[in-house]
Amino acid sequence: MIRAAKPEDASQVSPLLIDAIEDIAFLLTGTKDPFEAKNALEHWIAAPANRLSYENIRVAEADGQIVGMALMYAGARIPELDRPLLAALEARLPDPPKAFPEEACEDEFYLDSVAVSALCRGQGIGSQLIQDFERHAEERGHHKVSLIVDIEKPKAEALYRSLGYAADGERLLAGHRYHHMVKALPSVSI
Repeated sequence: MIRAAKPEDASQVSPLLIDAIEDIAFLLTGTKDPFEAKNALEHWIAAPANRLSYENIRVAEADGQIVGMALMYAGARIPELDRPLLAALEARLPDPPKAFPEEACEDEFYLDSVAVSALCRGQGIGSQLIQDFERHAEERGHHKVSLIVDIEKPKAEALYRSLGYAADGERLLAGHRYHHMVKALPSVSI
């Protein structure tokens, strides 16, 4: 079952999010310590009105356990959603970032992250979460969806291509190169 996340899901969602975003977790939390990063992510997931909020997460659940997650939001909302994270970094770092690297364009509904528990991979949960993301985008009136995929992960890129996504450029985040991939929703062409 796929459902909207709740604040109390933060402790189950954070390890999945870390698995999906890897080094970007350190960029968003301002720490290189994995334990501190996990705690900071849990805080942000449980809080409203930010990029990592439960409000932007859909989870796959099986037998009462979260086995997958998808983090999504409109590209146009990124400055607003990043404001609380950037303010927290400004309060704790001597040289904080003024903004995070651009991941999505304003006209896109963006799949920030998708992850499935290692024990549940290969069961189609990731594809279900992506389909749910696309339905979610359509319901909100978006005409284009996007995501990024690490260039060093060709299997993930092949999955996205099989689902109709096409690379239209590159992004650099936390020292990694990513393909920016887009897909027009069925009723609209890009």
